[in-house]
Amino acid sequence: MRLLQTERQELLHQSQRELMGLARGLSVELDNRLLELLKDSRVIASLPEIVSMDPEQQLPLLRQLYVQYYIYGQLAVADMNGQLQVAGKDSPLVSIAHVPSYQRAAQGKQSWVVFPALFNDNLILHVHTPIRNADGVQVGVLGSPVAFPSLASSLESINIGGAVAFVLDETGHVLIHPDGAEAARRLDYTAWINLPSGGLPATFGAAQYAVDGAARVAGYAPVPNFGWTIVVERPESEILASSVSLRNLTALSLIGSVLLSLALAYLLARSLTNPVRKLADAALALGQGAPLPALPNMENQSVEISSLISSFTQMHRAVIDRENSLRQHLSAMEAAIDGMAIVQDGNFTYVNQALAQMHGYAAPAKVIGMPWRQLSAPKEAQRITTEILPHVQEQGMWRGELLGLRQDGSQFYEEMFVSQISGQEWVCVFRDLTERKQSDEALRQAQKMKSLGVLAGGIAHDFNNLLAAIMGHGSLALGKLTAESPAFSHVDKTIKAAERAADLTRQLLAYAGKGQFRIEVFNINELILENSGLLETVLPPHVHLAFDLDPTLSTIRADKGQVQQV
Repeated sequence: MRLLQTERQELLHQSQRELMGLARGLSVELDNRLLELLKDSRVIASLPEIVSMDPEQQLPLLRQLYVQYYIYGQLAVADMNGQLQVAGKDSPLVSIAHVPSYQRAAQGKQSWVVFPALFNDNLILHVHTPIRNADGVQVGVLGSPVAFPSLASSLESINIGGAVAFVLDETGHVLIHPDGAEAARRLDYTAWINLPSGGLPATFGAAQYAVDGAARVAGYAPVPNFGWTIVVERPESEILASSVSLRNLTALSLIGSVLLSLALAYLLARSLTNPVRKLADAALALGQGAPLPALPNMENQSVEISSLISSFTQMHRAVIDRENSLRQHLSAMEAAIDGMAIVQDGNFTYVNQALAQMHGYAAPAKVIGMPWRQLSAPKEAQRITTEILPHVQEQGMWRGELLGLRQDGSQFYEEMFVSQISGQEWVCVFRDLTERKQSDEALRQAQKMKSLGVLAGGIAHDFNNLLAAIMGHGSLALGKLTAESPAFSHVDKTIKAAERAADLTRQLLAYAGKGQFRIEVFNINELILENSGLLETVLPPHVHLAFDLDPTLSTIRADKGQVQQV
């Protein structure tokens, strides 16, 4: 009895460690997903159409983004008084001035809060982001609420012996649950789960408790940037019915039966020896992972032998079910888009396909057994020694960016999360930041081009004013000269040169998006001859222009200034 009790406790402790590891992985995934939502809201709030605060420009873009970013329950813009001006999804344009996250965003800081929805009492995640113009002045607030059922989808993939994952808010009440009824129930877990206190995040841990009279075993981990706690729990009855305990008990029964049969062999008939031998062969094959031989037929057997065969069959089925469950869990890890690995004493003992491909290796087998530092750039060696390793030893986890190293020697930015399981055993999650870095750079370049366009437009307007003065005074001077005057041709060429400069100004305005093309019908031959005089003034004296023009050439309809540039 004491042996069974010890085994029961060991099995529960093992399950707690497994559930805690799952909770850690899910907390990282949920934290990353929420941070991406906040970043996407900041990107949307910086788009020129949104910054314009013009509903006619904002509405088409918001409707398109609402379809693309389907996780948001709404995309709407409010003015600085909290009044909604436009919404991507059709809904009443009410005031949101009472929402706490809007109040903080109106003061210039992106904010989120768990708060009832505008049109019902359902709790949602309100996210509000300041909208600033090119001068950095806040002109409005972008609202991008997220319904919790859309976040619960990532928790539904946990399927290990009845395990279920859910999220607690900072008060310890259920916030996100794959079961809608449990989410609405909002059960309080503060009596069992160690929640954040004093502004500090909760620690990783495990717990045993009873809900509605049913004993549960759970592991939990904090969602670092949001003050929430993710819990993965499993019924205790499912754990105690697992194959490990049943296999040990059946093996002891089998060994005892075999020893007893040997001691009393002279009393047993030959018909009893044969089925026992077959069961022994089956037990050996099961232990070695080999195909199971045919078991004896229970018909015409004694009660004891029939019971032994039945128990062995049940044990075999339990082992198969356990192996299938583990294979499903391993398949989920292999299918993950993020790189995942387990490190033991500084070397990789498990690597999924995504991590191998991320670092340029054809298969995980090429990475397993390799020191984990070997996948980081050489320049990160000192940082690993002085920052990452001490932080993992003290805090049990580390998260940040570093330079990764591919097999071909190329380097790239990656995000790494390290969580300590026990001693020198870690779970690591890697994410390639290449596309994110490229997107950030593209956004910066777009903002630079916009600023350049504004500068070009300002220069063009000022230069146009100067040209207007030159052309005006030139026209007055030309009106006072006769065609025979030596200065007449020079003044006339000055006016034409100013007109060409005005065409260049229009092109600068067109580049800045503020100009208008002057479309007219003209003959290209005439345009060439008009410009010949201007060209002759800039050519050396020994260079002469000769034109071979087609007199039958048709007229065209275009902007003369644009054609002159060609």
